[in-house]
Amino acid sequence: VLLKEVHHRVKNNLQIILSLLNIDYNFNKDNPETTIWNTINRINSMAFIHDKTYQSNSMDYVNVRDYIVSESSQIFSLYGGSNINLHTDIDSMELNMDIITPLGLMINELILNTIKYAFPGDSKGYLSIKLKRSDGGMFLNVCDDGVGLPYDLDINSSNSLGMTILQNLTSQIGGELIDLKPSKGSSILIKFPLNLSDD
Repeated sequence: VLLKEVHHRVKNNLQIILSLLNIDYNFNKDNPETTIWNTINRINSMAFIHDKTYQSNSMDYVNVRDYIVSESSQIFSLYGGSNINLHTDIDSMELNMDIITPLGLMINELILNTIKYAFPGDSKGYLSIKLKRSDGGMFLNVCDDGVGLPYDLDINSSNSLGMTILQNLTSQIGGELIDLKPSKGSSILIKFPLNLSDD
């Protein structure tokens, strides 16, 4: 039974990687190096999830606070961002791999976008990551005080690479993707339900 579960996880993860690789390739047909580096980042994120799973007492669940705090710190140490103050406010609870894998990939995308685009010229600011239980589900809020998104951008219909990936991953966990449109910076909210097994 355990071996079947391992094969199931590997198959699911490979399908996720292939899906994201295809999306990235369609956006970067003339720049394959970008697709390769983006894919390396996502595979590293997924590998980190598995490392945390192996360290936990369960083969199916990961403490989401430990994971997000560690993942965020790792991304900042690998890709810079010394000009950005990171704040995290994460509920300590165990989440199933089917939720935490796409959740981790979304956080990976949002952090890297902030490091790359939110603070041009090494201007200083903050990045906040909040994950809380609410109304039978959870919400993830990632916000910064950087340059922000275009005010007329609809993140649910935008065909940019980053938004397309967020749309797909949010859909995978049955979530809702919301742009809170703050007066300064950006604030992305993702609401998603929890399965009964995760309560």
